[in-house]
Amino acid sequence: GGPLPTYLDPEHPVQRLILENLADCAGISPQQIEPGVDGCSAPNFAMPLAQMATAFARLGRPQDAGALAPALRRIGEAMHLHPWLISGSNGFDTALMRYPQARFICKAGAEGLQCVALPMLGLGLAVKVESGLGDRIGAVVLAIRGSGGSSSRMLSSSSTTPLTISSGSRASGRSSNASAAR
Repeated sequence: GGPLPTYLDPEHPVQRLILENLADCAGISPQQIEPGVDGCSAPNFAMPLAQMATAFARLGRPQDAGALAPALRRIGEAMHLHPWLISGSNGFDTALMRYPQARFICKAGAEGLQCVALPMLGLGLAVKVESGLGDRIGAVVLAIRGSGGSSSRMLSSSSTTPLTISSGSRASGRSSNASAAR
């Protein structure tokens, strides 16, 4: 509901409901989420990586999300069944979500940000390369998936260069941050 001409306004009833549900899913208050606008002018939201990981963990295991469970189940199923709507036919998100055994649910965000739900592990993952260069994101996500999300020191899937993934760490000379939540 609400008037269509002001749909993109952050104060629109639908946008307020999105913000409230996202905050609930992330386990924080709406006031802790920073509003922003992306390239398509729709409101978007910034929050700490740990809360992004929490939201994606709940997206991957909606049965753990209380009243949001039906909506999260529907969103996750839609993303997995139609991944090209998330990042086009050749995007990293699409490639991951087409991998049937893993049942990844993922979405890239601002430059160098990748969020992933790993339903089989009950894990949500948020990775941000501070330089904004996301060229190593795929290797980081796949390394974390390969480790079962339990190790903070992993190898890149494309080389033997060790990647240390933790707050403020260095990965091939680029600062990276990652957070995982169950």
